[in-house]
Amino acid sequence: MLYLTLGDSDHCGIHPDGYAWAEIVDLPDPARLTADQRAGYACALCGFALYASRFVGTVGGHQLYACSPLCPTVPLARG
Repeated sequence: MLYLTLGDSDHCGIHPDGYAWAEIVDLPDPARLTADQRAGYACALCGFALYASRFVGTVGGHQLYACSPLCPTVPLARG
């Protein structure tokens, strides 16, 4: 699951201390998200209810989550 999440990010790597990191550059505009997406109850990318999720970043003070291991849609960060 870790490799799938890292592969779905824009940039990723391994910190010298051994920690894996990932960065998603283009997150959704929080003004376009539903209340459930902003609250983390629904995927920030596709809008479906989340049963297993992955953290994709913080935008405008909202922590955004997406389907895990992969969202059924093309992530917004990739167009």
